[in-house]
Amino acid sequence: MKVGMDSIMASYFALFEVINHSFVRKLAPNEFPHKLYVQNYTSAVPGTCLALRKWLFSLQEEELLRDNPLALHYCFHQALEDVKKGFIKTEDKSYQLQKLAEQRKMATYLSLLRTCEGYNEVIFPHCSCDSRRKGHVITAISIHHFKLHACTEDGTLENQVIAFEWGEMKRWDTDEEGMAFCFEYVRGEKKPRWVKIFTPYFNYMHECFERVFCELKWRKQVEEEASDKDNKNCSNNEYLPPLETQQKAWRHLGGEIATILKPFVIPQTQTGPLASSQPPHRAPIHTDVRQQRSGSPNGSETFGKSNQPLWNTARRAMKN
Repeated sequence: MKVGMDSIMASYFALFEVINHSFVRKLAPNEFPHKLYVQNYTSAVPGTCLALRKWLFSLQEEELLRDNPLALHYCFHQALEDVKKGFIKTEDKSYQLQKLAEQRKMATYLSLLRTCEGYNEVIFPHCSCDSRRKGHVITAISIHHFKLHACTEDGTLENQVIAFEWGEMKRWDTDEEGMAFCFEYVRGEKKPRWVKIFTPYFNYMHECFERVFCELKWRKQVEEEASDKDNKNCSNNEYLPPLETQQKAWRHLGGEIATILKPFVIPQTQTGPLASSQPPHRAPIHTDVRQQRSGSPNGSETFGKSNQPLWNTARRAMKN
């Protein structure tokens, strides 16, 4: 590639469309960048273009890219741009980060910035959600959780925030006709519930979900491999630091960073009307095919009023 990336490094980056100054969208695998570029170039919308950005949520994986000068360079300049646009909240670290940027201490700058709110987080424009009768939600996706911020119909933030742990997610899919992203969650002993988010970026939201779960699976397998090696070394009265073991599990023979795991492929299964209409590569990554859906994302019986307790719970928690 002309940008100097090999296939390994390229797996951590992707082309994005700059929708506006506050949101970028990853191009889908079936989109043609040149065609999109020409459309944006000839459109009346100012500031729209294509950008090469990280396609990564895991902070641990990103840290392993620090030994690659080109990857470090791209991550650093994207971080500067994201801070400038307000994607990342630096707060009391602003002065220290500014000095590190001026001194071109890229690795140290990124290490400090990773502790700030919003780093490696995707925030979608506000949109309607079936769990709220009035107002909209702002969706935020990170490696830590999936959040729904309550807001007004014009995007003004309200105090209510619903945060889902990734372990609470059971299934997710897209509704092409309704232009919506659907997910099912379960908490404790309560019955699973479906939530529907109406956004023109439902495919990108779906892709973010799949990417997060892929990275969580990769990380779990690496940690298990590291644990197995530690146990084996202990039984042989040899010691290998966990971090060294962990890094070796992710290093390419040529010294470049790479995941040594094979691509995670899920066989096509019939789990509902939406999933059955998807091609094999769009099959949900995290789904329990042994269980039947309690309701269809297209069915009105599982949406609307039935999801109001989601926000009622948040209101009660705020009052307490």
